[in-house]
Amino acid sequence: MMSGNVMIHKYRFLIRNLPSYPSKSRFRLLTTTREEVDSGIKELMRYKQLDANSKNWTVNL
Repeated sequence: MMSGNVMIHKYRFLIRNLPSYPSKSRFRLLTTTREEVDSGIKELMRYKQLDANSKNWTVNL
């Protein structure tokens, strides 16, 4: 499982490097990556709710 920061940095990296992609590929890549980031963040939040009393949770979005 990737942390929220890693996923967001991956998304930002892809956005910065998009100009070299054709238009349809760029849209498909953005959509896929955004869905991956959203699902990863939801998964992190679900785990956090299961163990809400833990002091080890740090999610910086």
